[in-house]
Amino acid sequence: MANIPASSDNVQTADLCVSDVNKTLLLHNPDFIPYLVDGLLLDPDHPRAGLPDHAKAWLQTMHAECFAQLAVFPPGREALLADASVMQALQAVADGALSDEGREFAQSALAALRDDQGHPTSHSGPKHVMLSYQWSWQSIIVRIHESLARRGYLVWIDLEMMKGTTTDAMSEAIEDAAVM
Repeated sequence: MANIPASSDNVQTADLCVSDVNKTLLLHNPDFIPYLVDGLLLDPDHPRAGLPDHAKAWLQTMHAECFAQLAVFPPGREALLADASVMQALQAVADGALSDEGREFAQSALAALRDDQGHPTSHSGPKHVMLSYQWSWQSIIVRIHESLARRGYLVWIDLEMMKGTTTDAMSEAIEDAAVM
């Protein structure tokens, strides 16, 4: 099942949750987050409880991946935090997933939804990102930089073949960002 490519006849939820445009559209459906929670197969009486173990593990993993994708998208994060069932469901998968991959996705989603003390939190302030890359790929990295900046990240990138040590250059860039 996991190796079936998406097509017009077969589009997986996890495939839809990758694009920010799709995430926005999905979040406009009030049934979407409850659908994802249901897809974690936590209810022992779930209609899909009789599926083979590998199929249940695949379904849970796919839905946990959706949560991980949504948790790092600011509107998705807010929507997930607004639904009281999400944190409990993700914790249940993190504690007893049907696969290691499903556990990792649930843990990733929980980490993105919690503050440094482990409490659920809204996005509080910009996150910092450093882009390191092979110089010949600069045009692609500049597009990634612009996309991250539009999403509110403070992005540090070397566009002028940085001189000196990386630590000194990053410290200087952080000081400059703090002044802004």
